[in-house]
Amino acid sequence: MKNKTIFCTIFLLVTTTMVAQISTDTLVIKKGLTFQQNQKTYTFKEVPALMHNNKQAYEFIQKARTQSIISNVLSFAGGGFIGWPLGTAIAGGEANWTLAAIGAGLIVVAIPVFSSAKKNATKAVQIYNEGVQTQQNNLSVNLGVTPQGVGLQINF
Repeated sequence: MKNKTIFCTIFLLVTTTMVAQISTDTLVIKKGLTFQQNQKTYTFKEVPALMHNNKQAYEFIQKARTQSIISNVLSFAGGGFIGWPLGTAIAGGEANWTLAAIGAGLIVVAIPVFSSAKKNATKAVQIYNEGVQTQQNNLSVNLGVTPQGVGLQINF
């Protein structure tokens, strides 16, 4: 039984070829427009610095940032335009519902702008990840006879 175990172990060592893959982790978009790479979270402000070497990805992320800022401004203004008349109505005053309608319109415009920002950010991440170099190293482990006796040979 012991001979069979030794034989199987030697056979596996002789015939085994392992492939090791070294790659940098890819950048992913998390909830909203938050980015993560190597367990580190990046804000929308920090991501262009990561993509600075990849011109095409950098252009898409800059476009996405601009669209996101526009969307945020429109949403904030729309929320204010809706909130002011609502606050006035709750307080018992005469509410300006036209202002609330303008606010709703701003929010409706902000939604597709944000959607476009998300698409451009996704495209930027995709282009960036395609540009990340992946290296493959073939690692072979061989057990064999050497001039000095039986030896283990590892090739990278």
